[in-house]
Amino acid sequence: MSDDDPATPTEDDEVNFSDLYAALVEVFAVILLGYVIGRLKLIGATESKGLGRFASLIALPSVLFLNMSQLDFSAVNWWFILAILLAKSIIFVVVISLGFAIKRKLGIDRAALFAIFTTQSNDFAFGLPVVTSLFKSPASPGLSYGDYLFLIAPISFIFLNPIGFAMMEYGKNLKSENRKSGLKIAWIVFRGVITNPIVFMAIIGLVLNPIVKHKLPHIITPLFTVLKQAFDGVALFYLGMSMVGKFKRLPGFAILIPIFLITVKELICPLLVQQMVDALDSSGNLSNFGFLYGTFPTAPALLFYSQKYSLAADLIATSLVLCTLLSAPIIFISAHMISLTSLKVEQIENQLATSINYVSYFSLAGIIWLLFMFLLARRFKRIMFKIDMALLVLLFTGAFSVVLSQTTSDLCPDDPGVITLFWFQLVGVLGSRLLATSVAVGLVIIHHYDAKLWRKIFAIMISISIGIPVIATTFLVSLGTVSMPDSNETCQTGNASFFYQHNGDGRFLFGTGQEIMSMVILVLCILLSLLSLTALGRIHQKKRAAHLQGKENNASTTSVVLTSSSSSNETRQRFSSAVQESAVDQNDVTDTSNVIVAAEIVENDDKTQIVADDRRLSTVLTSSQTETDSNSLKQQLVVRHVIYILYSVVSMTLGVYITIKRFMGESQDGVFYEVEFLDGALNFGQGFVLFALFGFDKYPVLVLLLRWIRRLLYDVESIHLPEIDELDAYTLTVCTTFKDQYEAECKRDLCKDRKYRLRKYRKCLIGSDMVLWLTDEGIAEDHAAAVEYARTLLRGRVIQHVHQEHDFHDLGYFYEFCDDAKERKAKKKEHADPVIT
Repeated sequence: MSDDDPATPTEDDEVNFSDLYAALVEVFAVILLGYVIGRLKLIGATESKGLGRFASLIALPSVLFLNMSQLDFSAVNWWFILAILLAKSIIFVVVISLGFAIKRKLGIDRAALFAIFTTQSNDFAFGLPVVTSLFKSPASPGLSYGDYLFLIAPISFIFLNPIGFAMMEYGKNLKSENRKSGLKIAWIVFRGVITNPIVFMAIIGLVLNPIVKHKLPHIITPLFTVLKQAFDGVALFYLGMSMVGKFKRLPGFAILIPIFLITVKELICPLLVQQMVDALDSSGNLSNFGFLYGTFPTAPALLFYSQKYSLAADLIATSLVLCTLLSAPIIFISAHMISLTSLKVEQIENQLATSINYVSYFSLAGIIWLLFMFLLARRFKRIMFKIDMALLVLLFTGAFSVVLSQTTSDLCPDDPGVITLFWFQLVGVLGSRLLATSVAVGLVIIHHYDAKLWRKIFAIMISISIGIPVIATTFLVSLGTVSMPDSNETCQTGNASFFYQHNGDGRFLFGTGQEIMSMVILVLCILLSLLSLTALGRIHQKKRAAHLQGKENNASTTSVVLTSSSSSNETRQRFSSAVQESAVDQNDVTDTSNVIVAAEIVENDDKTQIVADDRRLSTVLTSSQTETDSNSLKQQLVVRHVIYILYSVVSMTLGVYITIKRFMGESQDGVFYEVEFLDGALNFGQGFVLFALFGFDKYPVLVLLLRWIRRLLYDVESIHLPEIDELDAYTLTVCTTFKDQYEAECKRDLCKDRKYRLRKYRKCLIGSDMVLWLTDEGIAEDHAAAVEYARTLLRGRVIQHVHQEHDFHDLGYFYEFCDDAKERKAKKKEHADPVIT
């Protein structure tokens, strides 16, 4: 069917935007009612399960049977169905491949569950009311848009879900002692699919369709019609009840999984569906409908699968709740953009330019705050934050060029001022993409190899990340041709900035050459980032497995080391009991106190033997005391960077979509402008996102704030240390070990005379330098462990702040060794040395 066919309505006529509010309010009102009823426990768990069984085993199969038996298949656009199948299959395979790459065979069941999450939509309970209210006109003669949902649903039920079930059965079989054969697994999956009432009734409807000539007898139709009407309300009500208690707070890396799943489901899926429909369906009548379909949230039945196979139930439940909630604004905005007509294009471009300007203002504020905090806390001395600093500078360049572009609204695209701003903008955008990829690569190198290796090559990575866009943009500006407006247009628009002048998006000021260059860089960055995240996931899994193994061996190892220092059987029994209690759960902070108490018990029996075994004892106790805090702080930093990398990948994916659309010369519809706005907002809003991730870190904000308050109240930040005879065995052991083995080397490497505010300090070191030294020398495992180790030295009177005002911090404070300070004081008394110490 061609576009010129008068019988084929345009989508502008099909979309009834005035009914969108009522549809969404209706859907979410019923969901909210179910949630409230479930929260108040007015309907118990048994009754709730009964509602769920009625909806999934009786009502939904009846709905599918009724529609499958009455559909006119001759009016179906099968290219659209094929496009949906291919798009979902691509997403299914990619998600499984990523999961398999991270955890190999042991993670294939989780990967299959996540793949089902990203491809199975809530087509009937959620999607059908929205589609019915939005699209009043038929998709084609005799076939409505809602009818297509009944044709799309079997793609998951019959094709993709069985593959996922087979993989989950296979994964379950790998972990079982009584393993099943491959044929038995295949039979279990096949039997489950065939006996599924939804699949069974759909097949019966397909078989009866040609027999009854897609018209059921009147005696049967009323029964299934009543069940269909009951399904709409019951399914939404049950969806709300199923959300009760499902939202869990996920620690550490676990929060990344819902972010990834929701991003794929709500953003990647609709874009890919639309692209596949455009590629296969020449009529283009269902392109925007395909995009809207891709935004439907995941069906809640997935929670049942996760519980059945005991796979990430909390992750799936949290993801389902967030996905359902986030789908409402996405569907609302998408439907609104679909309804836009060509008469509103100029207004849209002006609104886009204005919105991007506001986003840039917020981004600049966040960037300036972060730069100030990083410089104030000397964060630029830490290796990962050096790249963050370079990234912030490039983001500042890009966002500031957008703000300045408002002054060029009356200039032609080939004006030197416009081209200069364009150069800075493109360098900032592409450079930030490459630096984000460098952060991903750096995380892998630091965690898999060594931080020393990353320190050797990070300067090269920064040079490449900045050099490539500088050289490429310079060549483009020097040799390329500016895309000028049509002959019947004027340069003095006075409306949008140059970023949205002339054909909607002036960021592509140099046309095809810039599109090719941008696409190559973005695709390479996406691939490298995804590969790095996959490798980082595998490293995390290996370390987690090693950590769990270490927890099992911790009690026995520590007991052997420490009980050898005591001759008392009663003491050994008391210490062993304390250590066993502390090893039950390393995530409990109180475990550390148990170890220290145990050490004190042994110390009272034979303190001399403890000092003799100080090296082994220090290693074991340091691991017990700092493992939880160290891993927590380290994970927080890594997780924040990973969240930003995922954010960058999403933004780059939108950039690739926009570039492909422009390169192929496709018409710019409402969905295009929606994606373009998201692309611009995510691109130029990176500074605000980094501010949200790192701007409220307790270092240096909280430390500096407490310091200011203490100085305001007490005129000094006093620190109170325990008496020497009150120090525990752990502190004494660590201090003795450091003084015997590391103090001389530390003084040689770090201590020197320094000046601050015209005052000279003899033989002192900087706190941040000591943290790096402890980690480089292998004394401490990571940053958090190094800070805790140095604080232990301060409590043990090995080091002190030069004015004894501060505890140890990873900041620019000056610290000195206590024996050097005592020696200088003694000499000062003897020789009246005037140097201030």
